[in-house]
Amino acid sequence: MKAEERRGAESVNLVIVGNFLYPKGMAATKRIQHVIEQLKEAGNHSVSVLLLRQSQVDRDDTNLCGIYDGTPYVTIGHDLYPNWRFLLALPRYLWSGLAFLLRARKRHSKNVLYLYMEPNVENIPFIVFAKLLGYRLVVDVTEDYYMIGAQPHIFSRLKARSTTFFGNHIGGLAHAMIVISSHLKAKYENIAKGRFPVFLMPPVVDMNRVGRPGCAFNSPVRILYSGSFGDKDAVDDLIAAFEIVSRSYPDVTLVLTGKGLPENMRPLHERIAASPCAAGITYLGYLEDDDFYRVLNGCDILCMVRRGSAYANAGFPFKLVEYLATGRPVIASRVGDVPFYLEDRRDALLIEPDSIEAIAVALAYLILHPDEALELGSRGQEIARRHFSREVIAEKLVGLLKSL
Repeated sequence: MKAEERRGAESVNLVIVGNFLYPKGMAATKRIQHVIEQLKEAGNHSVSVLLLRQSQVDRDDTNLCGIYDGTPYVTIGHDLYPNWRFLLALPRYLWSGLAFLLRARKRHSKNVLYLYMEPNVENIPFIVFAKLLGYRLVVDVTEDYYMIGAQPHIFSRLKARSTTFFGNHIGGLAHAMIVISSHLKAKYENIAKGRFPVFLMPPVVDMNRVGRPGCAFNSPVRILYSGSFGDKDAVDDLIAAFEIVSRSYPDVTLVLTGKGLPENMRPLHERIAASPCAAGITYLGYLEDDDFYRVLNGCDILCMVRRGSAYANAGFPFKLVEYLATGRPVIASRVGDVPFYLEDRRDALLIEPDSIEAIAVALAYLILHPDEALELGSRGQEIARRHFSREVIAEKLVGLLKSL
C-alpha cells in the first residue's frame, strides 16, 4: 500500500448532513459543533457540512454558506416552499446536494456521511447516492419522532411519516448509529438486531469554557432558564414557581435566554407582561456562545424544567450538561436518563415534572441554604467532568468513526 493510501486509511472525511441551524443555533447546532471539534482535535481528519433547507422566510439570522471555524458549509433547498416555485426548486435542491457529496468525497480517506436525525424523504436521495459513492452512513438521533405528535404543515407531516418508515428499515441503510439516551439506544438496538453498533453519546460540554464554582450567590439571587421554550420545557411552570418564591424572597430575579418558535414565544411574552413579578423577569433572547457563557456563569441557580411527557422522557436535555459544568447548583426534572447520572440532593435537586410546587420548594431551599447549594454545584460539576466532558467522549466517538 502506498504511503498516501496508508495515511488515508487512518483519516476520516466526515460529511455532516441535516436540517438544523448552522453555524449559529440551539441544541442541534451545539451537538454538531462538538462532533466537529472532537474529530478535528483527534488527528488528520476533515469535515464539511451540508445543510438542508435551514433558511426561513421570516428569519434573517442565517448565513446560508461559508466557512465557520475552518469548516466549510453549504445550504441547499432554502427556497423549497409549498408554492408554485416548488417544481423549479426541487431539481436544483437534488442536483446541488448530489454534486456536493461528489465534490466532498476524498479518494484516500474513510468517507463517512454523518446524518443528523433519521432518514426521511428530505435526505434519502443523498443517502442512497452517498452509499453508491462508498460513504459509510452514521445516523445521530436525539429525538423520538414517534412521540412528537401531529404536525400541522404538509411538509412536516410528510417528513414525520417518512421518518417513521425509514426508521423502521434503518437496518438496511446504516453502518452505525449514535443516540442521546438509553431509550433510543434500546429502541435502535432492537431494530439493528446486531447488524451495526448503537453508540450512546449524551450531550457534550467543553469544560474549559464554563465554570465558576465556589462563588457566593449574587444579590439579588439570579435564577436562569435557557432553551427553546417548547411545550416540553414547562417554562410557564417555572414562571409560576418564581412568582410564589418572590412573595417570600423578593430579592430574586429570573433570567430567560434562548429562542423558540413564534407560536411559543408570543404566549411567553404575554405571560411575562401579565406577571405581578414582571419587573424581576428578564428575557435576553438568543445569545452568542461567549455572551451566553458569561450570563450562565453569572447566575446562581440553574433550572432545567421539563414536562413529564413521553417525548421529554425519550431524549436528554442538552442544557443540563452545561449547567452542571458551571459548578452552580442545578434544579432538574426527573425525566429520561437524568436520574441515571444525578442523585437527588447530592449532585442536583431532582424534582418531579409537571409540579409548580416542586420547583418553588427547590428554589426556596437553595436560596435559604447557599452553602449547601455550592456543595451541590461542586459535585454536579464533577458529574459533568466524568460523564459529559468532550475529552471523555471524543476518544470513543473517533474510534467508532475510524472503525467503520
